[in-house]
Amino acid sequence: MATRAESTIEHNGGTRSGETRPEQTVETSVGRTTFSDVARAHYHWDVEEGKPGASPEQARGEFDRTLARFEQDLLEQDEQDHRARIVEAYWCRKRASGVALVEVRETNVARFRPALRRLRLWWPVPEYRVYRETDWVTDDFPPLAHLLHTCDVLEMKARWSLESNHAAVVMSWLMAVEARILGFIDSQWRVRTAEEPSPGLLVAPERVERVTLAADLRRKQLEAAQTGTVSEVDAFHGEILAELTRIEDYYHQAGMNRARLHYATAMLILGVPLVAIPALASAVLLALLGLVDLDDLQVRQFYACIAAGAAGAIFSVLLRMARKGERFVLDHELGAHGVRVLGLLRPLVGAVSGIVVSLLVQTSLVPVDQDDLTINFIVVVAFLAGFSERWTKVVLDGAMRTISDQDSAGGTGPPATADTTRTTTTTATTTT
Repeated sequence: MATRAESTIEHNGGTRSGETRPEQTVETSVGRTTFSDVARAHYHWDVEEGKPGASPEQARGEFDRTLARFEQDLLEQDEQDHRARIVEAYWCRKRASGVALVEVRETNVARFRPALRRLRLWWPVPEYRVYRETDWVTDDFPPLAHLLHTCDVLEMKARWSLESNHAAVVMSWLMAVEARILGFIDSQWRVRTAEEPSPGLLVAPERVERVTLAADLRRKQLEAAQTGTVSEVDAFHGEILAELTRIEDYYHQAGMNRARLHYATAMLILGVPLVAIPALASAVLLALLGLVDLDDLQVRQFYACIAAGAAGAIFSVLLRMARKGERFVLDHELGAHGVRVLGLLRPLVGAVSGIVVSLLVQTSLVPVDQDDLTINFIVVVAFLAGFSERWTKVVLDGAMRTISDQDSAGGTGPPATADTTRTTTTTATTTT
């Protein structure tokens, strides 16, 4: 047996203001309850409530029980310390369809976190998920069904790629867009029902050679009545496509900022020790074994080139991140772990580049006067080797876009502006 609060989900929208959720028991059901079951239960409640003189209390109770089982089945075995509940929903009136925003919040919070929250050093951000069941209402609207599928793709990418508040913003934004699409479909059902000609209003033409043209006349009148509706659907499709483009732009920008933060953090906290500790350990070990003399100018120059190359690499990355004109692009869909690995390797690559280039300029392959090969000159060359992307390049593709320029151009909505027009894929050369 499990307990939950009575549902206060309205027919369309959020919860009823001023209402509380009294506890009620929910019997364990056989099998998992899906969102499709919830949509059908709500539609049954909606139909019962619309009947004259009906009492929909039984249908409302069945909906509450189905919703309770659905919220319980959302949590896996390792998420028993979490609570899932629908915080926002839109239910269609024409068919058993709807979309819901589910909030998954951790219930067992560490003792020190409330203190951090009061100090505004930590704030709990729940996980959000969007569930949708709309196949029964989109048969006559294929372009809108494609837009809903695009919302699903963006929802999956945001759920697994973004973190904390950025993911919450994208999920809530997508929920608003999907609810708007379903609301438009509901309105189109009402418009089409009102505009459909009545058979009694049609005037049957004369019979010509025992062939009546009544069916053809009815088809033409229906097509004429729906002409305005089709153009309205196309315009709405363009508006929603532009809105989804803005959502994807925000998704990529938020993911890129988070990836840069992980990259810089790993580079400074993990990458610098990765270069410094082996260099110091090798110097001490070789000195103890008597293989090198730390006072020797060549030995000092070697280790100075290591430090200069690593410093040049770090300075180059931070400088490119700070510049607005230059793009430092990372595939943020690699995940935090993948981006951190790239970041911690950057000082190492810079150190190796500094050593190789400093040794190269001391050979006959580079026409440099031997009198100019001072330690200061060589250290500067090592710094530039780590700094300049022309010495060492790693090409990273940006995260794949869901909505391309061709899709945006295909709509008949408002023209795309500069902030909503992007390329299908973003490819940039970054120093790693």
